[in-house]
Amino acid sequence: MILYLKEGDLPIDNNHIGNGSTAESCSVRGWPDRKEIQNAFRLQALLCDLELLRFEHLVSARRNPTDVTYKPPASISEISKLIHQEWSHIAEMDQSERKHVYKDLMHAIDVCRSLTTPDALTGPFRDAQRDPEYFDARRMPQEALAECDRELGHP
Repeated sequence: MILYLKEGDLPIDNNHIGNGSTAESCSVRGWPDRKEIQNAFRLQALLCDLELLRFEHLVSARRNPTDVTYKPPASISEISKLIHQEWSHIAEMDQSERKHVYKDLMHAIDVCRSLTTPDALTGPFRDAQRDPEYFDARRMPQEALAECDRELGHP
């Protein structure tokens, strides 16, 4: 499933984070109220898209061919640190003011968070974690992250 915030904007695809549709279908099995679960997976996809926009911003902001001291991130965990712990208020304001897709994405995340009841997710996710298909679906993105680290030169 691909959703668009506005025509022509960044697609929001809940399958781009690995095998999202398998994980979601395993989580909803046997649970009559699927809206909470579907909302949790949508929130996860939105947060991944936010990370991508932040990373694109950092790459473009740091791109300076004359700067010989610049050292690119060497691992996925280093990239994660840059877009989470070291993400500045100034970068946040810049993105919110200059990119309508960023502002719209933040609004969609806020809406999703407001609709999420963590207690309603405990049972479905507990059951999903016992499902071998779910376990395999979670292993795929972990392997992809390890491959990215290898490509970045991280041991």
